[in-house]
Amino acid sequence: MPGLLTLFTSKRTILEISDAKRELHLRKKLVSARRRMLRSHIRSALASKKALGVAGASGFMIGQLSQNRYCKDCGKAHTSVDASQIVRTGLRIYTLTQTANSLADFFTHD
Repeated sequence: MPGLLTLFTSKRTILEISDAKRELHLRKKLVSARRRMLRSHIRSALASKKALGVAGASGFMIGQLSQNRYCKDCGKAHTSVDASQIVRTGLRIYTLTQTANSLADFFTHD
């Protein structure tokens, strides 16, 4: 009867393999659905008014900080910036960011 035991074990193994394949297929579908949902959520979050406003404001501030400053006295461009100007600019950026965040919260009803 070793042939019957081998046949029974073989059928059981085949059933286990088919169950594992089915489970793997379902998990792949679940992961794919979660990925699509997460991608949609990220896209909508990045396209929100608040995120676009912060991105635009950040680009504007970086552009303002990276411009050459012209000296009114000598008429030449100076690229060096003193520490007090950096601190003042940082405080302005912080204030503008807080104001933009408050306005975004006021105008959006997310």
